[in-house]
Amino acid sequence: MNLKNATLSGTVLALSGFAPVVGAAAIASNAPAISYELSEEKEVSGSISAVGMGASFTLTDAEDNVHTISTNEKTSYMLDGEEATRAQVIVKGADVRAKVNQDGLAVRVHRVTE
Repeated sequence: MNLKNATLSGTVLALSGFAPVVGAAAIASNAPAISYELSEEKEVSGSISAVGMGASFTLTDAEDNVHTISTNEKTSYMLDGEEATRAQVIVKGADVRAKVNQDGLAVRVHRVTE
């Protein structure tokens, strides 16, 4: 493309409501907004009343509500503010705070012993 065609193309684009793209950073001003539905997460606190054979445990909160919480390989564990293992945190009788998604899967479980 020669300079005459480039200028003509730019003029046609400008008159048609489109701006020529210069460089790699171009923002489409008429692009539709995209929204993503985030899964609701809640924090549950209480004492571990049972530890399952698999990847779940039962937590009883201060109002005596029982919550069955599942874990997986993406669940993170904290013990007194430091990274920890599942075995260090998921202990019967331990007081924990669990950040749980709407499916009952723990995203993070934090145990405080101090």
